[in-house]
Amino acid sequence: MRELLIYEANPDIARVIFVASPHRGSDLATSPLGKLGRDLMKIPQLATLNYVPNPEIQGITPVGREVLLGRPDSIKSLAPNSPGLLAMLKTPIRKGVTIHSIIGNHKMKPQLQESSDTVVPYWSSHLDVAKSEVIVDATHTTICQDEDAIREVNRILYLHIGRTP
Repeated sequence: MRELLIYEANPDIARVIFVASPHRGSDLATSPLGKLGRDLMKIPQLATLNYVPNPEIQGITPVGREVLLGRPDSIKSLAPNSPGLLAMLKTPIRKGVTIHSIIGNHKMKPQLQESSDTVVPYWSSHLDVAKSEVIVDATHTTICQDEDAIREVNRILYLHIGRTP
């Protein structure tokens, strides 16, 4: 649990590529579909049966304590008001790390601020600190197979090693 709740910057990371990343969460997490997913997690065969929160782990932050006491789950953690997401947004990116974003815009809606990959809206994926941001016509579940997204990942990887594709 300590590794999940106490974050330390990895000094070996120099470049990050975010693909369809919900930095600010997704309203889908608090929708009826999200509730159904959380309810399915409560079925004993699908949940960790021996979960006992221990909010007294040495060095745990108040946010970590709140997450532990609320029985963490992957859907609830993506709610826009999730304590974990809010805490991560306040955590600065280590100096020297270059950020790139690849964001889905299903059916390429012209109003970028209102667009979405069907799960993660643009306002959640966008980072002002990104050195590059590429918008592709893809859904959240197809973006990793999208030719434009793959081309952009390749471009960034070649850039990282100082070569051209």
